[in-house]
Amino acid sequence: MKFRLLALSIVYVTATVSTLTGQGVTGQIVGKVFDASGSAVVGAAVRLSSDLTQQERSFPTDSTGSFTFTNLVPGDYSLQVAVPGFKAYSQKAIQVSSEERVDLHEIQLSVGEATTTV
Repeated sequence: MKFRLLALSIVYVTATVSTLTGQGVTGQIVGKVFDASGSAVVGAAVRLSSDLTQQERSFPTDSTGSFTFTNLVPGDYSLQVAVPGFKAYSQKAIQVSSEERVDLHEIQLSVGEATTTV
């Protein structure tokens, strides 16, 4: 009797684990950085930090001004964009849910000192 119960438990756990691993539990944040004329800003330093853990990740924009942060644990995040010659950009409390792709669309930077935050 105990052996049968143990065998059924192992089968149940194995089936449950294989089902759970097929489901994603992370989200992502994407966006594009442009200047006032609408041109893509290449190499902008985009920094993302978790509001809960304060853990940070950085990613430079690519040749189209795009950035992508993947494998984000659900929660709230803050984003900062810095480029010499432009005002810094900051956005707080960006909510990411499981399997969600948050698109920040076009972030437009203003010309100015890097010490100024929009």
